[in-house]
Amino acid sequence: MLQEKTFYFIKNKYFQDFPDKGLMQNHETINGEKHGRPCFYALKDRVNPNIYWLIPISSKVKKYTDIYNHKIKKFKSCDTLHFGKVLGEKRVFLIQNMCPITEKYIEEQYVVSGKKVIIDNKLERDLLRKVNKIYSLNNRINILFPNVKKIKQELIRQLEQEKEIAMQNIQKSKPRKQKIIMKFPNRDNNNQEMSR
Repeated sequence: MLQEKTFYFIKNKYFQDFPDKGLMQNHETINGEKHGRPCFYALKDRVNPNIYWLIPISSKVKKYTDIYNHKIKKFKSCDTLHFGKVLGEKRVFLIQNMCPITEKYIEEQYVVSGKKVIIDNKLERDLLRKVNKIYSLNNRINILFPNVKKIKQELIRQLEQEKEIAMQNIQKSKPRKQKIIMKFPNRDNNNQEMSR
């Protein structure tokens, strides 16, 4: 089961099923390690408990600091990017690229020395405030880079289909009640025999 407020890597199949240019794509692994791929911070969907929202993080702090400063200068605020420390290193959370996902597309949880990677409470609160704001705004205007509405609709359709298949399998596995048919002699035939 997925745990929110921790980090995950995504299977390549997600990007095959949802070929959206706004998604942060998987990279090739580096020396057999998955750290070449983007890592995603997980939050639960507010409506559907089987859907999570993943926010990619990046180590390209300089690149995104320039973008952040440009937006601050132009719009006086920037809620699509958020900076914070992960494992003691400064990282940027790309809220603009967050996307919905279900458990079947998760490769594995990001762990270091056998422990799941987490963030401190203040960073978590600040990040969640921005995510909620962007999520609400995106319902009215498209702020997020991926087409999250389309992806979420398809994920919901998949979940409903999986539920339907599971129900059918349960029905098939139930033992069927055998009908007991009792045969009685035909009275008309007996009466004919007796009249002879």
